[in-house]
Amino acid sequence: MNSQTIPQARLVNLDIIGGDMGSLVVLEKASPVPFDIFRTYYIWNVPKHAPRGQHAHYEGQQFFICLRGSCRFSCDNGYARHDFIMDQPDKGLYIPAMVWGEQEYLSDDTLVLVLADAPYDDNDYIRDYKTFMDLTTRKIN
Repeated sequence: MNSQTIPQARLVNLDIIGGDMGSLVVLEKASPVPFDIFRTYYIWNVPKHAPRGQHAHYEGQQFFICLRGSCRFSCDNGYARHDFIMDQPDKGLYIPAMVWGEQEYLSDDTLVLVLADAPYDDNDYIRDYKTFMDLTTRKIN
């Protein structure tokens, strides 16, 4: 699998409001998040270099923001793989449905905020990479 861009997954610059007294990023209906936010959660206390994610969603969309520390996100659409390093709270990573996502936490203090377009549904998860690859191949053929 080569390391190319994946048109579906992309980094998004978030507008910063602020100055000498601090910085603020607003995420609301008119924000650069490409879906209505239904669910919000965050991940922390992940050991350095521990893998997370390792799944895709049939329909779910997610938007990741690394609020503290650093994290490598690998995105795979079945034809190409691309890595994104997230280490700034004014950058977001959009991962649409049917993109396999893996994360490697690069520092012990990493804090990642996740915005999702739907409530948790275990049936929306594809947790086996071979199954994911079979599904992405079928979509094109």
